Amino acid sequence: MTYEAEFNFLPLIWKDRPQHRRHADACLLVARQLAFAAAPTAHEAYFHRHRAKLMTQASELIAARVGFAKWRVR
Repeated sequence: MTYEAEFNFLPLIWKDRPQHRRHADACLLVARQLAFAAAPTAHEAYFHRHRAKLMTQASELIAARVGFAKWRVR
């Protein structure tokens, strides 16, 4: 039995996200990358254990780097 459904969801477009959500999503992405750099084999456990520290570091990194300017909260 095959089930086909029509979904009328619009694709998520980065520029349509509210500014604070873009910043939060970017912090989460960078924090996960920092966790992977710190512990490549156990990065998920490392991320959950040190989430607050990693999110703070990610926010500071986004604030300091020119390439992350569109992700900053204005």
